[in-house]
Amino acid sequence: MKTFLLGFVFGVLAAFLVPLAAARFGGMSIDATAAPPAWERRIAGGTVARALEAGGAGLVNPTRPSEDALRAGMKLYRQDCAGCHGDGGRPSPWGSRNFYPRVPQFGVETPALSEPAMYVAVRRGIRYSGMGAWDAGMLVDADAWRIVTFLGHLRDLPPAVAAEWRGGR
Repeated sequence: MKTFLLGFVFGVLAAFLVPLAAARFGGMSIDATAAPPAWERRIAGGTVARALEAGGAGLVNPTRPSEDALRAGMKLYRQDCAGCHGDGGRPSPWGSRNFYPRVPQFGVETPALSEPAMYVAVRRGIRYSGMGAWDAGMLVDADAWRIVTFLGHLRDLPPAVAAEWRGGR
């Protein structure tokens, strides 16, 4: 029994220490063009989503999704976000291949996060992802909410705004 317990403890420690040693001594890939494995996408994606949703708890979007506000959010998105996140039916060649982890492509997929969670991502950024924080005077609060409102309504844009979105810049 004692040998079994010792073997079990050693196995558990090895499961953590071997990857840690590989990382510490340069044995893990740092290639941003490598495709992230499914297990990593699931674990990291779920962790980030839960943290953003928790960070956005209690926040209320002050921007009413009027046609003008959505159009303003789309203009800001195109100016500040589309280079990495794609635009109107087109993914970003750079953001869809050259980031690790990959950048969500809002040009071809709608966000899975709530508007408050997206606001947290915009304002605070996301560590180790390339998503910088658009805070500290880089983007006024109202504009951050306009972008988030636009993204939050990609599925139900008014026809005129949807046509502009699909039509590109």
